[in-house]
Amino acid sequence: MKRLRSVLVTFTMLVATQVAVSHAANAQIFDRMTNPKIQLAITHPPEVVLKGVSRIAVLEFTGNRVCAPQLTVLLGQVLQNSQKFELIDRTNINAILNEQGFQQSGAVSSQTAARISQIVGPAAFYTGRVVNCSNERFPTVAGTTTKDNKGKTHTSYSRKLKGHVTASVSIVDLTTSKIQSSQLIDIVDSLVTTKEDGEPEAPSIDVLNSRLYSWAVDRMTRLVLPWTETVGVVVYDDRECGLRGISGMIKKGELDAAVTDLRTNIANNCNAPADRKLLAKANHNLGIALAYSGHPDDGLVALQVSQSLNKSGITNEAIRDVGEVIHQNQLQRQKDAMAQELGMPAKGSAPEVAAMTNKDVIDMVKAKLSDAIILTKIRT
Repeated sequence: MKRLRSVLVTFTMLVATQVAVSHAANAQIFDRMTNPKIQLAITHPPEVVLKGVSRIAVLEFTGNRVCAPQLTVLLGQVLQNSQKFELIDRTNINAILNEQGFQQSGAVSSQTAARISQIVGPAAFYTGRVVNCSNERFPTVAGTTTKDNKGKTHTSYSRKLKGHVTASVSIVDLTTSKIQSSQLIDIVDSLVTTKEDGEPEAPSIDVLNSRLYSWAVDRMTRLVLPWTETVGVVVYDDRECGLRGISGMIKKGELDAAVTDLRTNIANNCNAPADRKLLAKANHNLGIALAYSGHPDDGLVALQVSQSLNKSGITNEAIRDVGEVIHQNQLQRQKDAMAQELGMPAKGSAPEVAAMTNKDVIDMVKAKLSDAIILTKIRT
């Protein structure tokens, strides 16, 4: 009899557990259906704030003789079209820079910068060096094989062209005589052509390079111009805790206002301190608003609080995405430090450089720097 009761209790517990799991799964399915992923346009401020600077110049990039001139011209055109800066004519400014002893590498003393600033007014300069600019063609590869309605076999063939551009760029602010920021641009792209039962045409190098240059210049302009990206996020719009109105703010890009309202509501426990699921949703929305308004570390904390209150696949995905944002920010900081080194001006006497170790090389590989950058660092 005791054994029968024990079996019945165990069975009841198993049934209750299965019911609870099923209920939780259904709740998450319902949440996904009623809160679909939205595309959120995030506008980022420029990395460098050039106070009082309205004129800018792009000095001729050094390095690769094919890519460097084209990147120089394209960057100047984009800056001029932005209408934020007056582009200083490079032909006229070169004479002034040479006369005043300005080195294209970015080496400029405070006295020299002051003299140049007196001539051209408050201004800034882009300097850059193209570390790598290459194309690689791959042999034709046979792909999938299919049969048509007559039973005839057809094979698709493809040809691939891969391009790679790496450049270090810096912004020199003449009003402060400093290199305000350095950034390493590393762009890889590919073109593939296909044809059924025959040799495909070769992918166009001009088309591929045009895309590579455009993307590289877009990355360069982010130093001084605001830029926008689109990300997919899920936000909850329940009526409780003011989430419906706050989700509307997030969808409109009013992230700072959403953060303020959410923090106030969460501080009041959403007027429902026992409702862990509602508090979890509020913290989830707070995490999204923080993460995509320039505070990813704080956003990750809020998302983790949400997950501790109520486990959710939606929030788990958001944690993964925000973690990737933080990781990419760390990689970019490492690349920027490398760009600073690559763009360092030569001194009168060579400074002592510590010997590179295997650990240094491993760290650069972990930072996902390209082979060209690593080899350049080893040589220098």
